[in-house]
Amino acid sequence: MTLSITGGQAMMTADLGRALQNMAAKAKQQFQEKGSLEGFAEEYTSTSAEGSVTVKISAVAAALYDKSAGPDDHLLRYQLSSKMPDGEIGGASSDGSSLTIKSVEDIDGKSREIFDIYDDLKWATVINGTPEELAAYDAAEMAKLRAQPGFVELQATGANAAPTAAPAAMPQAVARSSSPSVEKAKAANESANQLVAKLQAFLDGMLGRSKAAQSGAAEQSENRQQEKAALNQFLNRVNTTA
Repeated sequence: MTLSITGGQAMMTADLGRALQNMAAKAKQQFQEKGSLEGFAEEYTSTSAEGSVTVKISAVAAALYDKSAGPDDHLLRYQLSSKMPDGEIGGASSDGSSLTIKSVEDIDGKSREIFDIYDDLKWATVINGTPEELAAYDAAEMAKLRAQPGFVELQATGANAAPTAAPAAMPQAVARSSSPSVEKAKAANESANQLVAKLQAFLDGMLGRSKAAQSGAAEQSENRQQEKAALNQFLNRVNTTA
């Protein structure tokens, strides 16, 4: 597959540039003749193989944005929108406005500013190729950029620096998020562990009694006292921790 590059053409065609100049001229003419831009609105669409570009200029009551403006003062709103040949919205749009228009010079100044903005707009660039071709293209473009005078390449340092190796995987227990049901199960398990410990202590006491019984009847009374003490100890532990 051969690398192909399409698009990237300027949106400001010759006819669109002339249309923008004509719309500004009409705005100046109305302002000179009537002293106001009230009701002014112009629109022009330029169509090419890349798609269509529409420019609109309209007057808006300045009092909506400028507290010092009078009821007859207006500003000019400039809008640009683009569409691809298939009707999809294009990759460029612009929406801005002038300050309150006080003279024809204000119209001239804003029109030149808008023209410069629109003159820099371009259609989207589409690059097709294999992964290797695209990587080589990116590398070549970056080399051109680095060769430009005054080029500065920013590199993150410290905590923002890119890691030199992939971080170790987090333990599964840490990666999982806690939930009320999990916490409840953990609490029940802890209670069960405590109960087992209590039973074990009780059995240990019983075992001591059994061993004592084998030493003779003379020690039975003492063993019973030990059994009773062990049982009481178990019951006390249940009451205080359960």
